[in-house]
Amino acid sequence: MTKFGNEPERKRRYRTIRSSNYDVNNTCDLACEGCYYFVSDQKTDNRRPSAQDYDAFFAAEVARGINYPVIAGGEPSLNPSALRTAAKHWPSGIIYTNGARRIPEDVPFRIAVSVWGAKARNETLRGPNSYDRSLATATGDKRAMIYFTISRDNIDDIEPVVLDCVARGIPVCFQDFSMTTEYMRLLEEQVPPGDNRYFRMSTTDNNLSLRLSDRMRAADIIDAMIDRFPDHILFNKTVNDWMHRMPAIHTIDPETNVATDCAMLNAPWHVAYSFDLQPSPGKKCCAPEFDCRDCRVGPVATFTLLAKLTREMRESDAARARLIEVRDLMMRYHFWDWDLPDAAAPTGDGAAASERVAA
Repeated sequence: MTKFGNEPERKRRYRTIRSSNYDVNNTCDLACEGCYYFVSDQKTDNRRPSAQDYDAFFAAEVARGINYPVIAGGEPSLNPSALRTAAKHWPSGIIYTNGARRIPEDVPFRIAVSVWGAKARNETLRGPNSYDRSLATATGDKRAMIYFTISRDNIDDIEPVVLDCVARGIPVCFQDFSMTTEYMRLLEEQVPPGDNRYFRMSTTDNNLSLRLSDRMRAADIIDAMIDRFPDHILFNKTVNDWMHRMPAIHTIDPETNVATDCAMLNAPWHVAYSFDLQPSPGKKCCAPEFDCRDCRVGPVATFTLLAKLTREMRESDAARARLIEVRDLMMRYHFWDWDLPDAAAPTGDGAAASERVAA
């Protein structure tokens, strides 16, 4: 990646993110429609690692060159021991949670607390009290942001959710609902909803997937939110345009239906690990269950856009300007303390480990 001036030491250390994904739980307290983790019911019977297993595994990952863990589940907040063990080895990372429990204060990672719409829609798709709990978990936590997953029927919820977050002082960012291969199959085969607790209301004609017209409408609303609340929206118009106004963000191999230009798939160090600490079957991206043809996961889209702009910047000053803008967003997204002075940045057991894998 190109150099970006005289950044403080902490920022130079993370000029290149070398991430891998880790599932640290195989259960969840919610039943989210179309859930990427459970819709295929494939991840519920794995062996539970011990604290010693996690400690040795994370140490090996640091030695392999990973400087940024991406932690999910099931619901990762239900396994705080694994989160604390990860924090022994890394000073920064990100945890994707539904807000079931507050992440321990001694885990200095970015926390992405998901919502799937305003209160009524979120509770229909996820479960009772899920919206209020998510916002309560994020409120007052400097590490936290609200991570809004946009689907076909919740576009009109974007503004109310942003207003709720602004009132509570919580940053908010966006991604699109992305179908798993299994969810797509259930729709294409017109399987009646109801037999699977994670596929209980979707039909071929009425489901969570976004059409281009839906994305365009969402883009217009998000642009308006960025204009109104620039200090609260952890998103920018370049990424919004890329994610929502482009007919496609990946080039798909027609024989495999796998993206050929996904920055996550093409990163040689990136591995997605299942709950048993074994590589997930299939693709090695952040969520192998997602179908590349429909994938608009926020960080993946941003990394792919960065790779595209990096290739173009030698030929275009405009591309270089967009690259700097998108990179800044990516770093503020991944590091809650990115804009803090070094003296105010957190330190911990993971700092020395990170020094060894500095870019």
